[in-house]
Amino acid sequence: LLTLAFLFTSLTVFAGTTGALLGFITEEDGSPIGEATITVIERGASVVSNEYGMFSIPSLTPGVYTVEVKKAGYGPMKIEKVIIQVDLTTPLNVTLKTSEVELDPIVVTASRILVHREQTGTVYRVDHNDIVEMSSRDIFRVAQAMPGVISNEDGQFKIRGSRYDQTLFLIDGLTMMDPFWKTFGATPNAKGIMGEVAVITGGFDAEYGDAIGGVVNTVSRNPNFKEHRGSLTFYTSQIPNYHGMWDKSIKLGEEEWDVDMDGPLSPDLGYVFAAQVFKANASTTSGFRNENFEEFHDYHFKLSYNLNSTTNLSYHTNYGFAWIRLKSDYENSFPGWPIQFQFNRMHHVILDTYVGNYTTATLALGWFQSGIDFGPHAKDDEGNILWNEIKPLFEYDGDDAPYRQRTRSIAKEVKLDVETKMFDRHTLKAGLSHQNTFVDMFWTVTYDSYFFGSNETWPEFSYLEDWEHTYDYNAFYIQDKFDLIKDKLTLTAGIRYESWGFIPKENSVIAPRGGVSYQLNDYTIIRTNYSKMYQAPNVSSVYEEDTGGLQNYFGDQDWGNAEEVVPQVTDIIEFGVQRQLGNDFVFEVNAYNKTMDKIHCVWENPVTNLWEYTNGGSGWARGAEFTLRKTLSNNIKGWVNYSWMEGKGKNIYRDFYNYSNIGTEIWDKEYYLDWDQRHNVNVNLFYQSENFFMNVIWRWGSGYPYSPHDSYLDYGIDGIDSTTNPVPPDYGEGNGRYDEGEPTYSSDPVNTYNSARYPAYDRVDIIMKLKLKNLNLFGAEYWFNVTVRNLFDHHNLRQRGGNDPSDINPYTDEPWTLRPTGGTYRRVVAGIEANW
Repeated sequence: LLTLAFLFTSLTVFAGTTGALLGFITEEDGSPIGEATITVIERGASVVSNEYGMFSIPSLTPGVYTVEVKKAGYGPMKIEKVIIQVDLTTPLNVTLKTSEVELDPIVVTASRILVHREQTGTVYRVDHNDIVEMSSRDIFRVAQAMPGVISNEDGQFKIRGSRYDQTLFLIDGLTMMDPFWKTFGATPNAKGIMGEVAVITGGFDAEYGDAIGGVVNTVSRNPNFKEHRGSLTFYTSQIPNYHGMWDKSIKLGEEEWDVDMDGPLSPDLGYVFAAQVFKANASTTSGFRNENFEEFHDYHFKLSYNLNSTTNLSYHTNYGFAWIRLKSDYENSFPGWPIQFQFNRMHHVILDTYVGNYTTATLALGWFQSGIDFGPHAKDDEGNILWNEIKPLFEYDGDDAPYRQRTRSIAKEVKLDVETKMFDRHTLKAGLSHQNTFVDMFWTVTYDSYFFGSNETWPEFSYLEDWEHTYDYNAFYIQDKFDLIKDKLTLTAGIRYESWGFIPKENSVIAPRGGVSYQLNDYTIIRTNYSKMYQAPNVSSVYEEDTGGLQNYFGDQDWGNAEEVVPQVTDIIEFGVQRQLGNDFVFEVNAYNKTMDKIHCVWENPVTNLWEYTNGGSGWARGAEFTLRKTLSNNIKGWVNYSWMEGKGKNIYRDFYNYSNIGTEIWDKEYYLDWDQRHNVNVNLFYQSENFFMNVIWRWGSGYPYSPHDSYLDYGIDGIDSTTNPVPPDYGEGNGRYDEGEPTYSSDPVNTYNSARYPAYDRVDIIMKLKLKNLNLFGAEYWFNVTVRNLFDHHNLRQRGGNDPSDINPYTDEPWTLRPTGGTYRRVVAGIEANW
């Protein structure tokens, strides 16, 4: 018989964008077969096994492949559904049977590898098929469903106790970061371009740097070189209002278009096109409403060219932009309320090639531009608002919003990674990268009596920043994975060097990384790892003092101390166990301890009376994650996760520390982190049959800490005096309500900071798709889709805020104070999907 053996192990290749295939071709008695031809059909890549029967095909983008094995004198084999994942090598061992006559290939299906021996850190992956089918609308919502990720309704998320601005985002292994705020600088909504999203929450391989929280690595998918495929989907919230159930959702006015297409342009050249357009009359992450409130566009185009069987050249370009119009209709017709425009442009060129039989090289060139404009609406000559135009600065008048901001950044990047398996039992990889970044900031605050409550004469500018700079970022790493005991014990050791050109002091660092993985048996793996990670502060902390200053009303408040800012640092130790349960399940436990030091924050120096950026923050987080994953069988797949975390720190709660308490005891005391969500549950389940599909995502988290206040003006949700204002019945004790006589932040800040907890976060999203079997137009397959987000209409807080109790949110008919800056409510959209 012909047999196909898949090991329950996997070798890490470290590459941030590709995986690999590695295995042996043997006869039935175990003798190696040399000079067998192994071909990846979709890629067109072929290699020949060596005298030991060994072969390796690296630099494969994530996806599902078919592999064919041929050798004269043997019956050929074709292995379908071979899955390649980022940073992993899929082992494939094939046994051929001798044959004197030419036969058709025997077709077998690859078994799914469930446990990964060589993966010493914690990585959670979602492939292309799951991404496009999930009810999540963009990359952020996809990542939020992963274990170890904490989020609420603000679109930001935190990984294992780290702040939202401490996670690195990559596309095709190249940066997509906004250097001003250390956040994602793009609008990545087109799910059709995503081949795989990997969320690294534990210790990093040496390849990854400039991050101390986590890494979200998105790899664009490759085209199909055999046939043209496509999908077009339309959603709308303008649906029949059954007994008033969808009142809130219809008010949102959501519309969404998604399209993705791919196919061959020639036998060796393929393309991928993906786009998404989304519009809404209200924020999908808060209660704010306005005509044309949100508008997102994201367009991707990729070409992939197989120069020969061992070399691939790809080009990927992207343009995305968004309008966010902030005026909400409960305001008193304030005419100058600002709007925001943000955009990104990207060009990537990546060359993957073999250098000999055991070595591959990847050369990547990237150009990424991002920008934000923020200011009042422009108007035409008749005073009508222009939705897609911000008023020029020189046309400002007294009724305008006082803020005008313009940021631009351009990052040019080159990366070279080389990997070799030419040394027995070693997988060695080294790489270097250079990034040149241009940053341009203009930010002004002008006088406005609406905000300052005064009719005094004011200068033209109350605050001004205007600067531009260019700086370099350089990195080098080397890492080895050594199979110390073959197929049993693997050691990982790596080191990373990083240097930031804009930091005056301690601008070069060396970060060691290491790990151990041991396979107890065919079904159980234990692992541990240690990582030291560094991250530079945002560039504003260094350059803001160039022109920054507040005059008159605030006095002279120039920024100071920029030369003292240094990189932030985190150490993490992790221990994990993976256990395969039968053919379909894997149970995984991960425990970690993380220490954070030199964390970036802001304070007002009591000696100089200047605001200063400082590395005065420190903290720690520890936790455990329990995950049960199921591969597709009986039409069901998915995962269930429970996470426990505790985190405390000094002065790392946010970028801007509470200035009013500088110099008091609170500066040196540890408090629970603002995002210390002690208990967290993530459930992501898929059901799919020939004519019906359903995905359910449930996220539950215990309440965030907050500081009890006795005034709505002091940014708490407890601005309601419960003796004179009605409170919904589901807001009970510990709900953030102020009761007279309780200690508050204003009366006892040292003992009340983050001493209370908000209500729990609870959200269920569901998508259902029904195949329209009787609809046959233009040869396409049609599905009717319904998506419900926040199915049970749970009142989730977005963040702390402070509206007057008399302010009523017209969207909910409830006081704004109960849900500071709003929150998401049940939203329903329905539409149709066409596939061809």
